[in-house]
Amino acid sequence: MFKILIVDDEALIRNGIAQAVPWRELAIDEVRTAAGGAEALALMDSWRPDVVLTDIRMPGLDGLELLDRVRQLNPEAKVVILSGFDDFAYAQAALKLGAFDYLLKTSDIHDLVEVLGRALAALRSDREKQRRLELATPLLRERYLNRLLYGGHPPAEFHEGLRLLGPGFGTASFLIALAELRSPEVAAMSDEDREFGKVLVMEVVEELLGDGGSGFEGRDDELIVLGMNQAGLPEAAFREEFGRCCQQLLEAVAARFGLRLSIGISLPNPDWQTIRQSYHQAKQALECTGLAAGKIAWFEAAANRCAAPTRPISSGQEKVLLAALRVGDRAAVLESVQTIIGGIAQWPPIRLPQLRQTGIELFSIALRVLPEFEIDAAELYGKDFLYFEEMQRIGSLEQLRQWLFAKLTLLADYIRDHKILKHKQVVEEARSYMAEHYHEPLTLNRLAGVVHMSPNYFSSVFSNELGQSFLEYLTELRVEKAKQRLGDPDAKAFEVGAGVGYENPQYFSKIFKKYTGMTPTEYREALRRERCRFPEE
Repeated sequence: MFKILIVDDEALIRNGIAQAVPWRELAIDEVRTAAGGAEALALMDSWRPDVVLTDIRMPGLDGLELLDRVRQLNPEAKVVILSGFDDFAYAQAALKLGAFDYLLKTSDIHDLVEVLGRALAALRSDREKQRRLELATPLLRERYLNRLLYGGHPPAEFHEGLRLLGPGFGTASFLIALAELRSPEVAAMSDEDREFGKVLVMEVVEELLGDGGSGFEGRDDELIVLGMNQAGLPEAAFREEFGRCCQQLLEAVAARFGLRLSIGISLPNPDWQTIRQSYHQAKQALECTGLAAGKIAWFEAAANRCAAPTRPISSGQEKVLLAALRVGDRAAVLESVQTIIGGIAQWPPIRLPQLRQTGIELFSIALRVLPEFEIDAAELYGKDFLYFEEMQRIGSLEQLRQWLFAKLTLLADYIRDHKILKHKQVVEEARSYMAEHYHEPLTLNRLAGVVHMSPNYFSSVFSNELGQSFLEYLTELRVEKAKQRLGDPDAKAFEVGAGVGYENPQYFSKIFKKYTGMTPTEYREALRRERCRFPEE
């Protein structure tokens, strides 16, 4: 519901309007009047009407001055001007100052109701836009800050964009902290649970920071905390307060959710145009926490502590791993990887770049066996597989272990079970299986499992050999089987569909028509007519 204030120095006019307009039909439940601009301003401050209907010429504070003051006190309010014939120039000026509309005093009540209706519609629209903006602001802020941290932001929009984010952005000095979930429990989480865990952490961040900063998710699972010195504290005090906030974050996340964080913090920075530098400082500090959970590292301390070189894999470990791969011994491969990972765990704190480099080196060693067996890595692991990029998403020793287990056992199994099977043998085995199981739910993954190949590799082999995809071949097979079954006049169409692997009758009908040009019912009728024309002797 809405409120309206009627302002006119003539009692007859203001009271007449108050009594004549069907307010409830307009969803206006409060109507008040004022005899002049000063009285109206007093009501504006305490009552805040949604619509102000005012005469333009009044003693003292006139309509134009009142309009200007209303725009300052309550910019959302809609102001409608009442004007006499001789006040047209004033009315035009009022529109330039932001009045919603104007009416001549000689207008009838229907014109007034129409203008008020449009004013209220505009108010509803403004409120809906504001509501959507409030809902979208956190997402917009996150996207904007991500552009600042990772690049791609037009410099010309820099300061204006920061200003729109809220108080403190672009003006107060700031600190960047990077937080990361680290623990065996986190490594074992499903993707969905891990995403939910990050949401919970961000809620705690917002709770602790209040208006003093913002928490948001960056790339590659990074959790970013932006602290702003809006109170203008001395640098040492600001650092101490932000550090205390980060410690509270560690403790709160552990106590409430059983999750453990590690946090890296940048130097304080007054220059928002170098925010990306602060991000890299926080990232370096986080990497220098090692692989342990529950740690906080400041950039200046971490930069001096983490300078140890990457430790290479020994030649003996390399030989053991390659020997296990060459014979396709899954158990020996797992044991070799576990030995190497166990050795890394005994080192002093290791930075993530070192850990990732060790993973790259280990996997590169394993890839040496591919040419020996004429294995194409793109076919085995997928054409989009880039292990350098995947390694950059490794955030813990446990994640590296799981990644290596998955990739190297796949390679070992391939060598053991196939020794590069001839493509024709693989396809014939798959076709035989489909001929026996076409009525079951068959998927690419299932068939790939039957012939002991990765789905991507099997799909490529099948298509190259037959000139059509696995799904196209399976569909044609099922349609041919359905055509045979439709020759039985007692078989119902939906039963035929279910019998060839289509539980949904509508989908079966569409597939059948796509391949034959007829629905199952039409096809059966065509068979019947054909038999009538050429009855069996």
